[in-house]
Amino acid sequence: MNKAVLESESKERFRIARDLHDSVGQMLSVIKMHLSNSSENNALGEIVDKTISEVRSISHNLIPEALNFGLKRALEELIDKTNLDGKVEVSLIFEIEKSNLRLSQEKELMLFRIIQELIGNTLKHANATVIQLNFQLNHDQLEVLIVENGIGFDLNKIDESKGLGWKNTYARLALISGVITISSEKNKGSKIKIIIPNV
Repeated sequence: MNKAVLESESKERFRIARDLHDSVGQMLSVIKMHLSNSSENNALGEIVDKTISEVRSISHNLIPEALNFGLKRALEELIDKTNLDGKVEVSLIFEIEKSNLRLSQEKELMLFRIIQELIGNTLKHANATVIQLNFQLNHDQLEVLIVENGIGFDLNKIDESKGLGWKNTYARLALISGVITISSEKNKGSKIKIIIPNV
């Protein structure tokens, strides 16, 4: 997936998510209101409720709703869901909040998807019990550090991977001019550092 395609996809996701929320979602809410004021069969109301829930779910998958309130809120929501089963403890230090920095929508979405993918990879493959995320500003660049205590992995396997996860991660990083460095040691976990310049 090249930079131009990913950028176009990102803009289209924002457009579709807004349309679902502002148009389809509102129309369904109006239908539900009219149904509640009539003697129509309750089964129809249940169908509308399920449809509203499905539209919200699709919209969230395109653009997490919490991103409307900033990257930190979206990451906190992701972390809360990840911590639910109690198998792993994910924590977040968000130093950039002190600077009142707000990235562009596209940068926030790209960063969120990158973090989501990296956490997902860790949960699937690393057998980690602790994942720490640290966001901080260093002059005009954003530094993101992800540290986990898993089993480690062979870095050469990233290039050999046939899945889309790492490919999409690198494509998203290219879109926001990001640089990633990865270190990993057997049974000593991994560290991933991402640098986003000119924020």
